[in-house]
Amino acid sequence: MSRRGVVLALAAGALALAVLHVLLVTPVHGFMPSDTPGSLAHARGNAGQAGTTSPGPSSFYHPGWSFLVAPLYLVFDLPRDIQVGALVVNGVLSVAMLPAAYLLARRAFALPVRPALAAAAIAATYPAVILLAGYEWGEALYQLLFVAFVLAVAVLVSRRSLVPAIAVGALAPMLDANHPRGLGVVAVAGVARVCLARRHGVGADGLSPR
Repeated sequence: MSRRGVVLALAAGALALAVLHVLLVTPVHGFMPSDTPGSLAHARGNAGQAGTTSPGPSSFYHPGWSFLVAPLYLVFDLPRDIQVGALVVNGVLSVAMLPAAYLLARRAFALPVRPALAAAAIAATYPAVILLAGYEWGEALYQLLFVAFVLAVAVLVSRRSLVPAIAVGALAPMLDANHPRGLGVVAVAGVARVCLARRHGVGADGLSPR
């Protein structure tokens, strides 16, 4: 398949995912799970609109996703509009899983183009990916960041260079900033750094020879 064909396939898939996301979100849009108020409260605090109702420091509701949603509080006044805006943000993140999963399949697992497209389609429509994006919380961002982290590690393993090294170092704390489970990824990034240093015999900066 040509590069143009891949681009067209991904674009068509992204459009189909966006439509599917709207259809799946509509039935569950009438209620909010218990984590939603905490996540949106962080967003309101990040936007400086919380007044005396700021949630303050929290060990559970990490504010990463909330920073993406915070600008909505500066544009809209009605809670309903902010809620819909948050779902749109998660819809975009959910659709972005398709090209991200395709790149992961190609770079990390060296799949041919067609199997990579099929694997990406399955990953992007996996229920835990597309359904959890229908709530106002950070799961959609976490999933996308995790795929990006694994892809960055794969690129760094195959080609030692500064850009993937920076990406690995940045994505790990970003995952932790988005959800407490991301702390484990920070540990994985540290272990990967040590393993790569021993494998390639690199210096303290992780890139230059000793």
